[in-house]
Amino acid sequence: MIKLAICTAIHGRPEELTMFLENFKRYSKENSRYFKFVLCIAGNEDERTSFNILHYSGINYKFFQSENRPLGQKFNNALKLAKWEDADYIMVTGSDNLIHPALFEKYLNCIFYNNPDFIGTEDCYFYSMITKEALYWDGYKDERKGQPVGSGRMFSKRLCEWLEYDFYRPEANKGLDKSMMAKLSNFEYKKTILRSKRHPIIALKGNANIWGFDVFRPLCESANVEELLREMI
Repeated sequence: MIKLAICTAIHGRPEELTMFLENFKRYSKENSRYFKFVLCIAGNEDERTSFNILHYSGINYKFFQSENRPLGQKFNNALKLAKWEDADYIMVTGSDNLIHPALFEKYLNCIFYNNPDFIGTEDCYFYSMITKEALYWDGYKDERKGQPVGSGRMFSKRLCEWLEYDFYRPEANKGLDKSMMAKLSNFEYKKTILRSKRHPIIALKGNANIWGFDVFRPLCESANVEELLREMI
């Protein structure tokens, strides 16, 4: 059994958070044969109170009291929980991101056959909570081509220890992925990057996102994710 800590930070966005938590319940149940999941959350006490509404449905979680900003420190606080849980692997994701249950089987195969320290996916979908439109993004086309999307990155315990469970610049409020990849560049590690159009990550975009839905429109193709959402929530 692989102990997998899902690390995230929460702040407002109750509709997205509800979808995120229902998604966690679904993929943790469907993958319970091979993974023991724990949800490691950084947020404030008001958010913890609202979160408890779903806690009683059986979600295994740990909570770190944390101010919303700076975001780098907030996510690092969630990683501290994973360290204390002694997780075998850590996955970092936003609380406005959904992960297809079948993607974990792909990650599991990577672990069994390649034993990488780092797993991620190149592509993802964006879903507007306002207009219900969806976009498919095929991945970076610039100097970052081949790098994974920010959500759903999975790290081995060994790599987490090298990073000392501080993935991000503590003062950062933007560019968290960039700061983490820069820190990773100081190490030699084995990685596997997948494509996940059929069993994807979906980023939910509402009014409170740092990067809104329309920012991605010129970079993406239109998509329909209704069936995927039914498989994920």
